[in-house]
Amino acid sequence: MIIANPLISLDPVKKGNVPRFINAFVVFLFLLVFILCRVESAFAQININILAVNGTEKTKEKEINYQLPKELARDDIYETNGLSVDYDVNAGAYFVSGNVTLEPKETRTYKVRIRDIWRIDPAQIEDIKEQIDRGVESVKDVKGKDYTETATVLKERLLERLEFIVGEHQRFEDNVARRMDTFRTYSSELKDIRRKALSLSFWKSDPEQARENVVKFFINVENTLDKEKTTDEKHYLPKEVKPEHFIDLKGFELRYDNKLETLYLEKEEVLAPNEAKRYEFTLTDVWKIPQVDIDGLKLRTKDAFEGLRSTKYLETGRYLVKSIESKLRQIEESQQLDLNIYEHISLFRKNEERFAAAKKDVEALEALLIAAKEEMEKSKLKNVLQKIRSLKTIAVVAESIFKSPRMTVVLKAIIGIIVFVGIFT
Repeated sequence: MIIANPLISLDPVKKGNVPRFINAFVVFLFLLVFILCRVESAFAQININILAVNGTEKTKEKEINYQLPKELARDDIYETNGLSVDYDVNAGAYFVSGNVTLEPKETRTYKVRIRDIWRIDPAQIEDIKEQIDRGVESVKDVKGKDYTETATVLKERLLERLEFIVGEHQRFEDNVARRMDTFRTYSSELKDIRRKALSLSFWKSDPEQARENVVKFFINVENTLDKEKTTDEKHYLPKEVKPEHFIDLKGFELRYDNKLETLYLEKEEVLAPNEAKRYEFTLTDVWKIPQVDIDGLKLRTKDAFEGLRSTKYLETGRYLVKSIESKLRQIEESQQLDLNIYEHISLFRKNEERFAAAKKDVEALEALLIAAKEEMEKSKLKNVLQKIRSLKTIAVVAESIFKSPRMTVVLKAIIGIIVFVGIFT
């Protein structure tokens, strides 16, 4: 039997010791150069251990094929211990492979050395904090209205989540596998915090609006045995759920499944014989198309259609407006229904499709308006040129009648207009 699997743990790259006979001054210079030149190697690398085992009494050959983490780029892979590196288009990740010949009962470990990209940069955190402070300052006086009070509440919430994310990352500093898991779990929220810090509309928003709409879901844990049981089941969450959407985790760990690319809840606990537990979770309702987005499409539709009223695109515009209004009406009416969370999520995903289709129709409507404006400008220019040509003809006739060889004021004006139009065109 041959096994080719990664070890459970991931090892940071380790360095050797400096020889004792070197004097203190030389040691200092050596360490200084070492730190400057090899800091990335010492502190920002991980070894993935791939174990190959032949448990038989015969020499065996086996092909190793191991997929690397999807986050890695090609230059993040430093050393493959003789294995080749290729990219799997379908999986969207690099993998290492190679043919292994193992002697009877032989065990061999292949170390794949990669960049440690699963770290939160302290400089990035400080930069986000500075952007948050600037965000609050930016809304002190916007068109005569001061948003400082509400912006301060939003600031406190962002900083609270930021400190929580950093704390979770530091909690598993010495456990590479869990640190990678934590980084994946909270990386999207970290990006969202940065985006909000730079958004003027966020700092002007109502802090309580996001907390008004919530949904609840339940997790059931049961021991059907007649003896005590330890359980640590994985409870997978819908793809739209992010860590910041939870009001309370109820003691569960929020983790990330890298293969399925989704979050799940996990909690190890001991259940008594035939014991059953039910946990209730409250989440921000992210399965809803924001009304402000719907109203935005309505306004764009109205403005674009008004510009088509006296054009040849009017009927096409009417057709698009009817389609847009129908889709947006379906979204608004469906979001008023009282449904269980599973039907609610299903309907949201359908509404996402409707909203995307309505948005494309709005873009098509706006494209018609652009085309109509371009044709209108061309028509105006054509009329100007025709008038200029007619004026020139009149001037020639007048000159032949009055036999005037000198440049008249009218002729000068005509020539000036022709030059101007030529340059403009």
